[in-house]
Amino acid sequence: MKISQIDFGSFLTYSPYGETDIEKRSRTARTNLKRDEHINIGSEQPLMSDYLAELIKKRLDTLPFASFFNENSILIPAPSSSLLQPNSIWVPELLANALVKVGLGKDSKSCLQRAYAVAKSSKVSSENRPKVIDHYNSMVVQKILDEPEEILVIDDIETRGS
Repeated sequence: MKISQIDFGSFLTYSPYGETDIEKRSRTARTNLKRDEHINIGSEQPLMSDYLAELIKKRLDTLPFASFFNENSILIPAPSSSLLQPNSIWVPELLANALVKVGLGKDSKSCLQRAYAVAKSSKVSSENRPKVIDHYNSMVVQKILDEPEEILVIDDIETRGS
């Protein structure tokens, strides 16, 4: 596969430090996502990953990254900075599966793996944060049987650092 273009988008943001009601709620939403907890939405209690997939589908025509999703896209969960432990929650995989379930992709393939851990950006000083090349070098790709026309890498929380 030859990569011709890389675009990105983000659906939600959160405030790590703010004290307003909306900033506090943004941290609650982040925590609910990281734990993939059931949330109270009226009379329903969907998992956060399922709720976000439904919300993205519902609002897709208003989102600047609507073109990212199509019926031929293979959704690939982004690996975390650490190595995946057995029986742990892998939120990007849950999100990718939920997005496929609501029709925003052809399939989800967990083919991008972390070969060795890198420092978690939110836990280290800016000068010690891993660079893009560090992330790139720490990953391996497991071959998918069919070469996809288009891939969409799904992650949960963007860390911008300072």
